[in-house]
Amino acid sequence: MSDAALAAKPDDSPPLYIWVGFIAMVVGQFMAILDIQIVASAIGSIQAGVSASRDTSAH
Repeated sequence: MSDAALAAKPDDSPPLYIWVGFIAMVVGQFMAILDIQIVASAIGSIQAGVSASRDTSAH
């Protein structure tokens, strides 16, 4: 490519702070989903540990 072709091409890449924010959002969403999955799979053990029935633990 010539220098004129390179100069005519705009820089379409987003700034660094956009990437940092995006990565932080992705990590936060992953941690939230992981937490939900852990609690959902352990809810029976949690209920048994605190001697709670299904009705009392829902409130």
